Amino acid sequence: MWNPSTIASPAGNVNLSYFVEWRRLLWTPAIEYLIADPKRFAGKTVLEIGCRNGRMSCLFGLLGANVLGIEMPGQPLDAARVEAQRWNLERRVSFAAYDGTPRTIPGDRFDYIFTKSVLVTIPNLDRYLPDLAERLSPHGELLAAENLSGGQLLGAVRHLWTYRHYRTLEDRLHAVDSKFLLNVRTAFNSVDVKTFYGCVAAIRAADVRRMLTSA
Repeated sequence: MWNPSTIASPAGNVNLSYFVEWRRLLWTPAIEYLIADPKRFAGKTVLEIGCRNGRMSCLFGLLGANVLGIEMPGQPLDAARVEAQRWNLERRVSFAAYDGTPRTIPGDRFDYIFTKSVLVTIPNLDRYLPDLAERLSPHGELLAAENLSGGQLLGAVRHLWTYRHYRTLEDRLHAVDSKFLLNVRTAFNSVDVKTFYGCVAAIRAADVRRMLTSA
C-alpha cells in the first residue's frame, strides 16, 4: 500500500502533510483516501477549485498530471505560482481566476476535479454541481474533501467561529450533511463517501451514465 507519509518528487521524497497545508492531522487521511493510487494521475488533467497557495495543485503535478488551479477574482495567486516554481512545475501546473461559474472555467473537460473545504462554502450547490459535472471527461471523477457536519457541539463551534466571516448566521451553516449529499447524488449517480474523525468527509463521485454513453 502507498505510504501516505512521503511521496516521490523531483526534489526527493516529500511529506504529504506539507501539501495538505492546514489542519493536517484531520485532512491528510482523507487526501490519502482520495488519491488512492498515485500512478493513476500520470498524464491526466486535474482541476483544483480553491487552490489557495497552490500546494495541492503542485502535488498532482508531481504525480504527473497537468493541473489548473483556480480561485475567485481578488484572491492572490502569486504564492501559488511561486510554489509551482519551487517544484519546477511551471509547464505542468497553472493558475487562473474564475467567476464562480463552472461553465466559465478555462480549458476543456478534466479527468479529475479536486476540492478541499470548498464545496461547503458554495451557495446554490444544487445548481453548481450539475454544471461542474459537465466539466468532467466521460470517465472523470470528482474528488472532494469537505467539512463534515459533525455533532451538535462541533457544528456550533464551526458555525460560529470557522465561518465567522460570513455575513449572516445562515450563510455559515455549510457542511456535508444529508442535503449536501443529496445534491451530490443528484449530479453524479456513483458516489462514495468515507468520513474521518467525525470532521472530514472524503467524497468520490462520477457519472456512470456518461461513461456508458462514451463507450
